[in-house]
Amino acid sequence: MASDARHIKFLALCCSNKVLASHTHWNKEAAENYDQTLRQVFSSAGWASIQSQKKSKLELKSGSNVYLLELDIEGRVYAAVVTAAYPTRHIFSASGASGAGSSSKLMRDFREHVQTTLARESLSSPEGGLQRTLSRFLESLAVKYDDLEAIDKVVKVQAQLAGVQTTMVRNLTLADERQSLLDRQLDKSRQLDASSRAIFSRTQTLRRRACLARYRSCCWMMCIALLVAAVVAATVVGLNYSKYHWWG
Repeated sequence: MASDARHIKFLALCCSNKVLASHTHWNKEAAENYDQTLRQVFSSAGWASIQSQKKSKLELKSGSNVYLLELDIEGRVYAAVVTAAYPTRHIFSASGASGAGSSSKLMRDFREHVQTTLARESLSSPEGGLQRTLSRFLESLAVKYDDLEAIDKVVKVQAQLAGVQTTMVRNLTLADERQSLLDRQLDKSRQLDASSRAIFSRTQTLRRRACLARYRSCCWMMCIALLVAAVVAATVVGLNYSKYHWWG
Protein backbone atom coordinates (compact mmCIF):
# COMPACT_ATOMS: atom_id res chain seq x y z
CA MET A 1 0.00 0.00 0.00
CA ALA A 2 1.36 3.38 -0.96
CA SER A 3 2.40 5.71 1.80
CA ASP A 4 0.56 9.01 2.31
CA ALA A 5 3.82 10.82 3.09
CA ARG A 6 5.33 13.05 0.41
CA HIS A 7 9.06 13.48 0.06
CA ILE A 8 9.62 14.36 -3.62
CA LYS A 9 8.91 18.08 -3.83
CA PHE A 10 10.29 19.22 -7.20
CA LEU A 11 11.88 17.84 -10.36
CA ALA A 12 13.48 19.84 -13.17
CA LEU A 13 15.54 19.44 -16.34
CA CYS A 14 18.04 22.21 -16.92
CA CYS A 15 20.63 23.04 -19.56
CA SER A 16 22.84 26.09 -20.15
CA ASN A 17 21.61 27.59 -16.85
CA LYS A 18 17.98 27.42 -18.06
CA VAL A 19 15.08 25.46 -16.58
CA LEU A 20 13.66 23.60 -19.58
CA ALA A 21 10.90 21.71 -17.72
CA SER A 22 9.84 21.28 -14.11
CA HIS A 23 7.20 19.64 -11.96
CA THR A 24 6.21 20.61 -8.44
CA HIS A 25 4.90 17.48 -6.79
CA TRP A 26 4.32 18.88 -3.31
CA ASN A 27 3.92 22.34 -1.84
CA LYS A 28 3.09 23.95 -5.18
CA GLU A 29 3.08 27.47 -3.77
CA ALA A 30 6.86 27.17 -3.35
CA ALA A 31 7.52 26.33 -7.02
CA GLU A 32 8.99 29.75 -7.74
CA ASN A 33 11.34 29.39 -4.78
CA TYR A 34 12.69 26.11 -6.17
CA ASP A 35 13.31 27.69 -9.59
CA GLN A 36 14.90 30.73 -7.99
CA THR A 37 17.22 28.60 -5.87
CA LEU A 38 18.34 26.64 -8.96
CA ARG A 39 19.05 29.82 -10.87
CA GLN A 40 21.05 31.15 -7.92
CA VAL A 41 23.11 27.94 -7.98
CA PHE A 42 23.71 28.26 -11.74
CA SER A 43 24.78 31.92 -11.44
CA SER A 44 27.16 31.33 -8.53
CA ALA A 45 30.93 31.23 -8.96
CA GLY A 46 31.06 27.77 -7.41
CA TRP A 47 28.89 26.33 -10.18
CA ALA A 48 31.48 27.17 -12.84
CA SER A 49 34.08 25.44 -10.69
CA ILE A 50 31.90 22.36 -10.41
CA GLN A 51 31.43 22.23 -14.18
CA SER A 52 35.15 22.67 -14.79
CA GLN A 53 35.95 19.85 -12.38
CA LYS A 54 33.41 17.66 -14.18
CA LYS A 55 31.65 16.70 -10.98
CA SER A 56 28.57 14.69 -11.89
CA LYS A 57 26.69 14.87 -8.58
CA LEU A 58 25.94 17.67 -6.18
CA GLU A 59 23.96 17.77 -2.95
CA LEU A 60 22.89 21.08 -1.37
CA LYS A 61 20.90 21.51 1.83
CA SER A 62 18.54 24.46 2.20
CA GLY A 63 16.47 24.44 5.38
CA SER A 64 14.26 21.34 5.39
CA ASN A 65 14.96 20.70 1.69
CA VAL A 66 17.80 18.92 -0.06
CA TYR A 67 18.70 19.90 -3.64
CA LEU A 68 20.18 17.00 -5.59
CA LEU A 69 21.78 17.73 -8.96
CA GLU A 70 23.31 15.39 -11.50
CA LEU A 71 25.21 16.54 -14.61
CA ASP A 72 25.73 14.48 -17.73
CA ILE A 73 28.67 14.84 -20.11
CA GLU A 74 26.68 17.02 -22.53
CA GLY A 75 25.84 19.66 -19.93
CA ARG A 76 22.31 18.71 -18.97
CA VAL A 77 21.40 19.08 -15.30
CA TYR A 78 18.82 16.82 -13.68
CA ALA A 79 17.52 18.40 -10.49
CA ALA A 80 15.42 17.03 -7.64
CA VAL A 81 14.26 18.68 -4.43
CA VAL A 82 13.40 16.26 -1.63
CA THR A 83 12.83 16.36 2.11
CA ALA A 84 15.77 15.84 4.42
CA ALA A 85 14.27 12.51 5.52
CA TYR A 86 14.26 11.03 2.02
CA PRO A 87 16.99 8.37 1.50
CA THR A 88 19.26 9.66 -1.29
CA ARG A 89 20.24 6.11 -2.24
CA HIS A 90 17.10 6.13 -4.38
CA ILE A 91 18.23 9.27 -6.22
CA PHE A 92 21.78 8.60 -7.38
CA SER A 93 23.31 5.45 -8.84
CA ALA A 94 26.48 4.14 -7.27
CA SER A 95 29.59 4.09 -9.40
CA GLY A 96 29.31 1.30 -11.93
CA ALA A 97 25.78 0.39 -10.80
CA SER A 98 23.97 0.44 -14.09
CA GLY A 99 21.91 -1.99 -16.05
CA ALA A 100 18.85 -4.08 -15.38
CA GLY A 101 20.34 -5.88 -12.42
CA SER A 102 20.63 -2.80 -10.18
CA SER A 103 17.82 -1.20 -8.21
CA SER A 104 15.80 1.72 -9.51
CA LYS A 105 17.27 5.22 -9.21
CA LEU A 106 15.42 8.43 -9.91
CA MET A 107 18.28 10.22 -11.68
CA ARG A 108 19.06 7.22 -13.86
CA ASP A 109 15.46 6.91 -15.01
CA PHE A 110 15.32 10.66 -15.58
CA ARG A 111 18.58 10.72 -17.54
CA GLU A 112 17.79 7.69 -19.67
CA HIS A 113 14.38 9.06 -20.67
CA VAL A 114 15.79 12.45 -21.69
CA GLN A 115 18.78 11.05 -23.53
CA THR A 116 16.60 8.52 -25.35
CA THR A 117 13.67 10.72 -26.37
CA LEU A 118 14.93 14.32 -26.20
CA ALA A 119 18.67 14.14 -26.83
CA ARG A 120 18.82 17.02 -29.35
CA GLU A 121 15.87 19.08 -28.16
CA SER A 122 17.16 19.23 -24.61
CA LEU A 123 20.44 20.85 -25.77
CA SER A 124 18.84 23.62 -27.85
CA SER A 125 15.51 24.25 -26.12
CA PRO A 126 14.73 27.71 -24.70
CA GLU A 127 13.60 28.43 -21.14
CA GLY A 128 10.53 26.26 -20.42
CA GLY A 129 10.60 24.85 -23.97
CA LEU A 130 10.10 21.22 -22.86
CA GLN A 131 7.49 21.86 -20.19
CA ARG A 132 4.55 20.35 -22.10
CA THR A 133 6.66 17.47 -23.38
CA LEU A 134 8.06 16.40 -20.01
CA SER A 135 5.35 17.42 -17.54
CA ARG A 136 3.53 14.07 -17.53
CA PHE A 137 6.78 12.08 -17.33
CA LEU A 138 8.08 14.19 -14.43
CA GLU A 139 4.80 13.72 -12.58
CA SER A 140 4.89 9.93 -13.01
CA LEU A 141 8.54 9.89 -11.94
CA ALA A 142 7.73 11.83 -8.79
CA VAL A 143 4.79 9.54 -7.99
CA LYS A 144 6.93 6.44 -8.48
CA TYR A 145 9.78 7.53 -6.23
CA ASP A 146 7.52 9.08 -3.60
CA ASP A 147 6.16 5.61 -2.78
CA LEU A 148 9.05 4.36 -0.67
CA GLU A 149 7.27 1.14 0.26
CA ALA A 150 7.16 0.17 -3.43
CA ILE A 151 10.82 0.89 -4.22
CA ASP A 152 12.54 0.24 -0.91
CA LYS A 153 12.37 -3.25 0.62
CA VAL A 154 13.69 -1.95 3.93
CA VAL A 155 10.93 0.66 4.17
CA LYS A 156 8.38 -1.94 3.09
CA VAL A 157 9.52 -4.35 5.81
CA GLN A 158 9.53 -1.50 8.34
CA ALA A 159 5.97 -0.58 7.31
CA GLN A 160 4.91 -4.22 7.64
CA LEU A 161 6.55 -4.45 11.05
CA ALA A 162 4.83 -1.22 12.08
CA GLY A 163 1.52 -2.70 10.94
CA VAL A 164 2.16 -5.89 12.90
CA GLN A 165 3.19 -3.86 15.93
CA THR A 166 0.03 -1.75 15.66
CA THR A 167 -2.06 -4.92 15.42
CA MET A 168 -0.28 -6.46 18.41
CA VAL A 169 -0.74 -3.30 20.47
CA ARG A 170 -4.42 -3.20 19.53
CA ASN A 171 -4.86 -6.89 20.43
CA LEU A 172 -3.04 -6.39 23.74
CA THR A 173 -5.22 -3.38 24.47
CA LEU A 174 -8.35 -5.40 23.73
CA ALA A 175 -7.07 -8.27 25.87
CA ASP A 176 -6.33 -5.86 28.71
CA GLU A 177 -9.80 -4.33 28.40
CA ARG A 178 -11.38 -7.79 28.42
CA GLN A 179 -9.32 -8.78 31.46
CA SER A 180 -10.38 -5.59 33.21
CA LEU A 181 -14.02 -6.37 32.36
CA LEU A 182 -13.62 -9.92 33.66
CA ASP A 183 -12.00 -8.59 36.84
CA ARG A 184 -14.90 -6.18 37.36
CA GLN A 185 -17.42 -8.94 36.75
CA LEU A 186 -15.53 -11.21 39.15
CA ASP A 187 -15.54 -8.46 41.78
CA LYS A 188 -19.28 -8.00 41.30
CA SER A 189 -19.77 -11.78 41.57
CA ARG A 190 -17.78 -11.85 44.77
CA GLN A 191 -19.81 -8.95 46.16
CA LEU A 192 -23.06 -10.70 45.23
CA ASP A 193 -21.82 -13.92 46.82
CA ALA A 194 -20.87 -12.04 49.98
CA SER A 195 -24.28 -10.32 50.00
CA SER A 196 -26.08 -13.65 49.55
CA ARG A 197 -24.07 -15.17 52.38
CA ALA A 198 -24.90 -12.22 54.61
CA ILE A 199 -28.60 -12.50 53.72
CA PHE A 200 -28.55 -16.26 54.42
CA SER A 201 -26.84 -15.71 57.76
CA ARG A 202 -29.37 -13.02 58.67
CA THR A 203 -32.22 -15.35 57.67
CA GLN A 204 -30.83 -18.15 59.84
CA THR A 205 -30.52 -15.76 62.77
CA LEU A 206 -34.11 -14.60 62.32
CA ARG A 207 -35.28 -18.20 62.13
CA ARG A 208 -33.47 -19.07 65.36
CA ARG A 209 -34.97 -16.04 67.06
CA ALA A 210 -38.46 -16.98 65.79
CA CYS A 211 -38.06 -20.55 67.10
CA LEU A 212 -36.86 -19.23 70.43
CA ALA A 213 -39.81 -16.85 70.59
CA ARG A 214 -42.25 -19.69 69.85
CA TYR A 215 -40.57 -21.86 72.51
CA ARG A 216 -40.86 -19.10 75.09
CA SER A 217 -44.45 -18.51 74.12
CA CYS A 218 -45.23 -22.22 74.60
CA CYS A 219 -43.47 -22.21 77.97
CA TRP A 220 -45.50 -19.23 79.15
CA MET A 221 -48.73 -20.87 77.97
CA MET A 222 -47.85 -24.07 79.84
CA CYS A 223 -47.03 -22.10 82.95
CA ILE A 224 -50.31 -20.22 82.75
CA ALA A 225 -52.21 -23.50 82.18
CA LEU A 226 -50.51 -25.08 85.18
CA LEU A 227 -51.26 -22.03 87.27
CA VAL A 228 -54.92 -22.10 86.27
CA ALA A 229 -55.08 -25.85 86.96
CA ALA A 230 -53.51 -25.29 90.37
CA VAL A 231 -56.01 -22.53 91.21
CA VAL A 232 -58.91 -24.68 90.09
CA ALA A 233 -57.59 -27.66 92.08
CA ALA A 234 -57.07 -25.50 95.15
CA THR A 235 -60.58 -24.09 94.80
CA VAL A 236 -62.12 -27.57 94.49
CA VAL A 237 -60.17 -28.86 97.47
CA GLY A 238 -61.15 -25.82 99.49
CA LEU A 239 -64.83 -26.26 98.67
CA ASN A 240 -64.76 -29.97 99.50
CA TYR A 241 -63.00 -29.23 102.77
CA SER A 242 -65.55 -26.61 103.74
CA LYS A 243 -68.48 -28.86 102.86
CA TYR A 244 -67.08 -31.71 104.86
CA HIS A 245 -66.73 -29.58 107.96
CA TRP A 246 -70.14 -27.99 107.50
CA TRP A 247 -71.95 -31.33 107.36
CA GLY A 248 -70.00 -32.71 110.19
